[in-house]
Amino acid sequence: FIDSGLLGGELGEELAFVRHNRALLAQVRALEERVRRRDLLVGSDELHAFYEQRLPPGMATRRDLLAWLREDDTRTTSLSMREADVTTAQFESVQAWLFPDHLLIGGTPCALSYRFEPGHAHDGLSVRVPLVLLTRLQVSDLDRLVPGMLSDKVAALLRTQIKARRRLVSPVREFAMACVEALSQLPGPLPMALATALSRITGLPWSASLFDDSRLEPHLRCLVRVVDETGRVVEETRDIDALLTARQAEAQRHSAAVEWGLAGRSRAGWTFTSLPLSVETDAAGTRLVGYPAVVDETDCVTLKVLDGAELADAEHRRGVARLLLLDAGSDLRHLARDFAGARELGLLAALFGHHHSPLAALVLGAARRRLAVGPVPRCAESYGQLRAAFQAGLAAELRTTAQSLLSLMKRAAALRDAIVRVPAAVRADLDAQLALLLGPLGMAHLDNAGVLRVSRSIDAIARRLQRVDSNPGKDLRKLDTVAPLARRFDALVAVAGELTAALRDVQLMLEDYRVSVFAPELGVSNRIASDDIESALARLEAGP
Repeated sequence: FIDSGLLGGELGEELAFVRHNRALLAQVRALEERVRRRDLLVGSDELHAFYEQRLPPGMATRRDLLAWLREDDTRTTSLSMREADVTTAQFESVQAWLFPDHLLIGGTPCALSYRFEPGHAHDGLSVRVPLVLLTRLQVSDLDRLVPGMLSDKVAALLRTQIKARRRLVSPVREFAMACVEALSQLPGPLPMALATALSRITGLPWSASLFDDSRLEPHLRCLVRVVDETGRVVEETRDIDALLTARQAEAQRHSAAVEWGLAGRSRAGWTFTSLPLSVETDAAGTRLVGYPAVVDETDCVTLKVLDGAELADAEHRRGVARLLLLDAGSDLRHLARDFAGARELGLLAALFGHHHSPLAALVLGAARRRLAVGPVPRCAESYGQLRAAFQAGLAAELRTTAQSLLSLMKRAAALRDAIVRVPAAVRADLDAQLALLLGPLGMAHLDNAGVLRVSRSIDAIARRLQRVDSNPGKDLRKLDTVAPLARRFDALVAVAGELTAALRDVQLMLEDYRVSVFAPELGVSNRIASDDIESALARLEAGP
């Protein structure tokens, strides 16, 4: 009666205390699935004893039980199990909050499920991701699993290291716990963050490439279950990179079809409504959070709702800067007419990749510097105030910057006869360096400090050219240490389409490194090693 009826669910229609007890047991079993342990729930003998101690001897039918319960209202309460009745001593050590029910992806909570069944396709952690959210999903959303599973994953990654490196992180469990603590302050993809943490802990260099979780047991990689608008699972995989590649176009179509109720375009002035920092909408049953931003489209700006808050903030700063440029037409025309060196500046600029007069790029650069930090207008009133303040000193600032740029371009152009005579590899390196310093992307950074930095870089190039003639082989050997870093940096810039703040930091490091390698007599304020640049590049290559 106890085993089959009360515990086995064969008693017929469930009584209130039976329903309560079965729910409590299910909760404990679910927790065992999460923590991957089978020692939290007491055994069947203890559960049997719970009822046996409370029921009269000889009870064998549902009718007998109901009659016995009617005799005393307190008997139902006595048959209701408490947590202490069904759990072992180990239960107290479990921190359930480390195993959440949901995970935020792009601001939307996605349901998590747990299974402790090695060998099963769903063993470990699973997350249900609506197809419309795939454009927001990043590997770094899932590669740390949940807090309660991270230390096991880190320990497993440490055990995959070659013997010489394993010695550096022994005992593994203690090192894993130290890494988990450090990782809380290191955002981004797990391999990069773990390499950074271990470099700090051990004092030795570690590379993100050492931590490939595809070599781990399946339960240490999150299973993504992609569902369509009906809730049907359309794909299951633990290879998130492959998933995002295969379904990129489909996910983008779903994302583009979302109706946010916000749109607009402007070629001059703030023509939009006041923009909130975030908006919400429902798409195929999924509650989405979006982030409005004015986006730079070169000849105009458009109002879009983007997937992430950080992305929207960066795009909005660029968009408002473009709007300031579009509204500065009269200042540009006056400068082009009044600046004596305007024609010469335009001719020189073509040597460094400018297809139009660099004056517009200088205005855009000034606008971006002004908007680099602090709040950015999100309504007509605040934009009007910003535009008035920006334009008040723009003409004088433009004349000064344009004169400085003309001087820098003249000095760089004077070096071109020497540049064409050096070995091809050196020439390509110098051309790429000057194009970035004096080309359209460099205009955003030509404030007073930027002008001084470019001036020093041109000095270093001039001194380098003096040495190449006498010993080209030596320069090529030095270039071997710089070129791989420069190529990786150029590739990142090409993808970004601009010098973001992070890329600008790496550019400054590269320029200091070039000075220390090719013209050390000029000196640098901060001594930069190639490993420093390597680490910075690796962080950017790893993505958000």
